[in-house]
Amino acid sequence: MKKSLFLLCLLLGMLGNCALVLAQPAQKLINVVVSPDRIDWKCKAKEEVKFTVQVFKNENLLKDVVVDYELGPEYFPTVVKKDIRLADGKTTLKAKMNEPGFLRCKVTAKVDGRKYEGMATVGVDETKIQSTTADPKDFDAFWTGAIAEARKQPLDPKMTLLPERCTSTQNVYHVSFQNERPGSRMYGILIVPKKPGKYPAILQVPGAGIRPYNGFNSVEAREGPCLLLRPAWTRVLSSLPLSIRLCVIMPVICTNVQEAGRIITGMHSRWQTKWKRLLTSMS
Repeated sequence: MKKSLFLLCLLLGMLGNCALVLAQPAQKLINVVVSPDRIDWKCKAKEEVKFTVQVFKNENLLKDVVVDYELGPEYFPTVVKKDIRLADGKTTLKAKMNEPGFLRCKVTAKVDGRKYEGMATVGVDETKIQSTTADPKDFDAFWTGAIAEARKQPLDPKMTLLPERCTSTQNVYHVSFQNERPGSRMYGILIVPKKPGKYPAILQVPGAGIRPYNGFNSVEAREGPCLLLRPAWTRVLSSLPLSIRLCVIMPVICTNVQEAGRIITGMHSRWQTKWKRLLTSMS
């Protein structure tokens, strides 16, 4: 009996220590901090941006650290420097772009045979970025046919009230609709204010990874009462490449089906078929 009690106490102590360790925020031995001189990380075309680069070791600037850095449009740097020594552990880099896009500063510190990376990206007239590709000749015909074909399959929408997740001001529902083939459905959480009236609608798109969505409306305190839809596509998206995930998400945040179609035209044909159902539900 005493032995069992001792083992139980030992186990509880070990679990407590694990909880304390897991509760601590993750820390890096070497931290590369790249900071633009714009609080909102935005600027105009032809405006010079200053990036402050600092390399820390144990929260102190690391003197005589060697770094590589890249400056220029995102993924297409125009300045690449290797083995630059920072005597004081910090420096300032300057760059600009003459047209709308994203200006990136990427820094890699080399310490004790290991590499540590930091970066910052500034939006340059980001609302004026234009598409670099033209519509295919059969663009309109393809999407007209795809949407017509998808509409032959009934949406079969379902909405189930979740009383345990409702609050005094909102009702929470589990919603779903039929995908492009029987047995496959799209799921989400819908939150609706209880008070009658007209409200703005907010779509909350989940990131990658598998986790539950409990329907808590954290948006209400910040934005006021609203309709909130949280699609639960995570299980599907987490298994796809990033480019495909973006193609799935973008149709939802675009203003119409036509705009969404332009973004996912370049998808492989099997993915076009798989996700055209999403476009139909948004049209």
